[in-house]
Amino acid sequence: MKKTLKNGLTTGTCAACALKAALLLKATGVLPETATVLSPQGKTLTMPIAEGGIVQGGAYAACIKDAGDDLDVTHGALIRVH
Repeated sequence: MKKTLKNGLTTGTCAACALKAALLLKATGVLPETATVLSPQGKTLTMPIAEGGIVQGGAYAACIKDAGDDLDVTHGALIRVH
């Protein structure tokens, strides 16, 4: 029986979700628990937001990279956008 691999998310998707969360934080003052973006293939992708905050001149947010079952060196990395 062939095992189905768990899909991961690209570093770019992580960065896009973190960016969206940082923008929402800056606009509303509330850090979202998750951020959702649309992939170039039209798939809705949602990631949990690991951290975020308001800083001088803007805001930042971060996601933890999940490479799925196709592990790479970025798996588990904190992808932060400011």
